Amino acid sequence: MFTVRRPAVAALVAAFALAASATRADSQAGNDRAAAQALIDSISKDSPRATVAREPLARATKALARASEASAAGDHRHASRLEAVARKWAETARDLARAAEAERQAEQLERRAHELESKLIRARALVEETVARRGRAEQTLQQLGQGAAPPAAPPSSGTKK
Repeated sequence: MFTVRRPAVAALVAAFALAASATRADSQAGNDRAAAQALIDSISKDSPRATVAREPLARATKALARASEASAAGDHRHASRLEAVARKWAETARDLARAAEAERQAEQLERRAHELESKLIRARALVEETVARRGRAEQTLQQLGQGAAPPAAPPSSGTKK
């Protein structure tokens, strides 16, 4: 029968998250702040995603705040690095939200597969029961056919009463 195991689902989700983050090319430092802020805003708008990615979102927001402080202090080199860190945290939050959604969908598919498997088992049992009934009915019909042969004529005594 078809069964899905949790470790397989977890491995699939992890592979998906790694592939999504690996294919994304690093951009220039100037775009890190805008990209991080856009990701934070988009994830924060969706409350289920924001709940799952709460910690990485908080770290991304904190890194952006530190980047602003560093920039205001004139430390532009560290500010750009902090913006890059904020972007990475925001991307991590996005990937975590995607992984959670993929896991939710996998659980739904697993539940549906289990339901279909149960229906299949019940259908097979019904088919087996029907085949058994048919066999018994055919056997009964054959027995009745053999017993229904015309009875032999009684011997006639030649006298009528």
